Amino acid sequence: AIGLIESKLKPNQIKHGLLKSVTDSKYCPDLPSFIALCKPSAEDMGFLALAAAYDEACRNAHPARLDRHWSHPAIFHSSGQVGGYELRNLSKDISKPLFAEAYQRTMNAVLNGETLPEIPRALEDLTNKPKPLGWKPSETDRAHGRKAMANIIGMMDGNSAGVEI
Repeated sequence: AIGLIESKLKPNQIKHGLLKSVTDSKYCPDLPSFIALCKPSAEDMGFLALAAAYDEACRNAHPARLDRHWSHPAIFHSSGQVGGYELRNLSKDISKPLFAEAYQRTMNAVLNGETLPEIPRALEDLTNKPKPLGWKPSETDRAHGRKAMANIIGMMDGNSAGVEI
């Protein structure tokens, strides 16, 4: 009992250790083995293994990647703690331990009952999206368009007096 108190395990962790010791072992484990069983692995909690999570974080850290897919919010939040720049530019020897630490903190937070915020949705790129059938610009849209064109023509003629930003 003193060993469990000193290990500062949470009740959820002890429950996990008890379930693991019953299902994974024929014999009752000693205290250090039991404490190790109380600390679930990433796979025990439904997360990806560290290597796979790190690979996903590095893939998604590239700024040109438009089709980012996060298999679990924990990977997204862990990569945010490390930073996209660091994941892209630091060597694996440096960035992987940083990610491992962030990933462990995130898993511990989930184990302690915290819920992770949802992954924010990317804004839809509307720049080249075709207008719906039958769409017509309003008079205000046309007036803004004419004014913008006049400003552009004025800049090309060297007449900056009419330019309004």
